[in-house]
Amino acid sequence: MTAIPPAPPTPPVQPNNSLPPAAEPVPVYAQPAWPAAPKKPSPVWKIFRYLLGLLLFFSIVMNLYLMVLLSAITGMGMQTSVIKEGDKSQIVAVYSVAGVINNELAAKFHQFYGSIRDNNNVKAVVLYVDSPGGTVAASERIHYMIKDLKTAGKTVVVSMGGVAASGGYLISAPAEEIFAEPATITGSIGVIAQVPNIQGSMEKIGVKMMVFKSTHAQVWKDSLSLFREPQDLEKKRMIEILDSIQASFEQTVKDGRGNRLKTKTESYKITVGEGKQAKTVQVKEIAPFNGKIYLAGEAKTMGLIDKIGFLDDATKRAGELAQLGNPQVVRYATQVSVLDRLLDAKTTPLEIAPQVIDKFQTPRILMIWKME
Repeated sequence: MTAIPPAPPTPPVQPNNSLPPAAEPVPVYAQPAWPAAPKKPSPVWKIFRYLLGLLLFFSIVMNLYLMVLLSAITGMGMQTSVIKEGDKSQIVAVYSVAGVINNELAAKFHQFYGSIRDNNNVKAVVLYVDSPGGTVAASERIHYMIKDLKTAGKTVVVSMGGVAASGGYLISAPAEEIFAEPATITGSIGVIAQVPNIQGSMEKIGVKMMVFKSTHAQVWKDSLSLFREPQDLEKKRMIEILDSIQASFEQTVKDGRGNRLKTKTESYKITVGEGKQAKTVQVKEIAPFNGKIYLAGEAKTMGLIDKIGFLDDATKRAGELAQLGNPQVVRYATQVSVLDRLLDAKTTPLEIAPQVIDKFQTPRILMIWKME
């Protein structure tokens, strides 16, 4: 049999550059499917969602209730801290009366008073007074409570801070002894009433206040109005009221200081009236009942204070006066409730608080010392 020879090899194909390149394949995108219609929630899911919302609502209500309850609890009683360890049955209670004396300060002092008045372990009280005074009513309430602490058998000593004047001195007067720092400003034994008058300003802007009074109150109902000059009988009546309060203030100081108080007559020349009506008159006053302020050295000479010293000196002396061997010194402070802190909103510079308006339109009779 004859063998068949193999086929010759195929020559390689030479690329033909004259041919155009093959076209890119066009991608084919699938059409998106329309979303399926949402399924309606089942009745079980509706009930679950309703119960969840109800639970959230009651949770918010309960949290608010617990916050108010916690605020009431933390706002009651006093916060105490031991300054000096000692016999727990021989406590010297230290409390600070600082700032302008008003209803709020008197209420805080009442908490302190209530917490120690019937506590037999509290033998002595040291009041650190740093106040220019304040309203007559609030000052007299604190004064009464201090006297009652003495009636309950507590020894009371006062340590004066930077200023303890006017109403600040009124509440200090009943103490067995009064200490003052070298630079303490005290005294200012007097009563003052202030009310602004804006009649001229109202006229400049073309505004007039219309006032209507009942027939039986024609004379006095708008006494010391902001919108007119006071009449002579109004001025006379106000002076009578201030003199009556002044007499009570002076008697309080005399009762508290006893024969330690030294008085003296002082004479001054003052100008009365304005313009051509002005005249110089001689005025005689009895110090320290003339509203004058004193530093500690002069106050000690006049018997307004007993010793020049600081809080530690007053605390040590209180233990001695109460005849305590190893007293425990405890500082008392009024607790601030959580709610009060959250609601303690400050007025913005453009906001006029109602209290400010009230102070302007209502005359205030004050036992206070301040720089004008």
